[in-house]
Amino acid sequence: DGKVISYTIQHIAPPGFEDSTPYVVGIIELTNGVRLTAQIGDCPINEIEKINEVTMETRKIREDGNSGIIGYGYKFVPKR
Repeated sequence: DGKVISYTIQHIAPPGFEDSTPYVVGIIELTNGVRLTAQIGDCPINEIEKINEVTMETRKIREDGNSGIIGYGYKFVPKR
């Protein structure tokens, strides 16, 4: 678990993620003080400023259509 220190809304994505925009990337401070950069999901972009506490979830990030390889990663979502 952690809290959102800062965030930005990405409107231009790297190659392969163009269909994902816009999305939110934030600096998250974990309970042990470590800070990391991660995507924040499950929150409407117009409500992101209301989010303070978040929790990490493992999510499907992408799937390679040719090989069928599925890539997973972590995202932070509002703590419920």
